[in-house]
Amino acid sequence: MTLLDTNALYWYLYSPQPLGKAALNLIEGAPVLAFSSASVFELVLKSQKIGKNGKPLISLQEGFAMMAIAAGMHEISVRAEHSLAAKHFLNFESGDPIDRMILAQAIHEKALLITSDEKMLALGHDWIIDAQV
Repeated sequence: MTLLDTNALYWYLYSPQPLGKAALNLIEGAPVLAFSSASVFELVLKSQKIGKNGKPLISLQEGFAMMAIAAGMHEISVRAEHSLAAKHFLNFESGDPIDRMILAQAIHEKALLITSDEKMLALGHDWIIDAQV
């Protein structure tokens, strides 16, 4: 299984240019391509935040999660076992609970995680893949 972090999910669905060739090959060749319901939550929050230019940080189509499912992606819902697996990342520098949840889901589901989050990448795990390479 290959799990897309929030940024990789957004790029893959809306604007794949930032995705690196190796990451795109992993995504397109994944037997199971997945996204977290936590990413849906994070993207909705970002679509409601107004940037310095007076516009939302991101533009998000209504029903974009259904668009991901229609593209053949599998949704990983946040479950109790994922919450328990988050204990592995209590000292994670980010402090972002959504990042911790996505890391926990990846480890629990034994998935590759594709992200461009520098703090996630700095963890040095071989199952965390740079989305921009």
